Amino acid sequence: MRVRFRPSALLLLLLLASPVDAATREAFSSGPWKGEVLLSDSTGAFRGCLISTPGGADTSYGFALFLNGHLGLLVQNTEWTLPKGRTYRVTLAVDRERVGRFRAQALRGDVVHLDLGAWEEAPVRVLRSGKRLTLSSEAAESAFPLLLHGTDKALPRLNECFREHSDTRPFDDPRPSRDEVQAQAPVR
Repeated sequence: MRVRFRPSALLLLLLLASPVDAATREAFSSGPWKGEVLLSDSTGAFRGCLISTPGGADTSYGFALFLNGHLGLLVQNTEWTLPKGRTYRVTLAVDRERVGRFRAQALRGDVVHLDLGAWEEAPVRVLRSGKRLTLSSEAAESAFPLLLHGTDKALPRLNECFREHSDTRPFDDPRPSRDEVQAQAPVR
């Protein structure tokens, strides 16, 4: 028997799989994107904000802006059986134009995380104006498409969430967690 998750269940799974131990509060939305504030399970400290959306029956994906200012892409596909911790070299393209090469890390068998870099350096403008994001691996012959509908408003809302909450906790540790550092290692 195959279990199908509803989009709200996929959002919960993305939150649990993010590269920080996180609880959530203050849900928000922007078009088809649902947002959450991420807090540390152990201390309640602000760790970032997340927006996510379902991408089909087996897929959910989202963008997270972490306390260190890095934008991450999280993709979950219930069909995947990836070894936890394994890294993959992937290429991102928006509307068939290559954005760059990144390192994807399997956070669990069905979830990968890509660090897209600091918000200022991240391909935010392209993600906001694009229609389709394609994720392809050097090892795989097929590409994995994700629709960007609504990112023109959702990504600024993600940044707004981050600014609202990062300014309110001036004594939180600004250093990334060990898991965040591992997820940010450069592609070789």
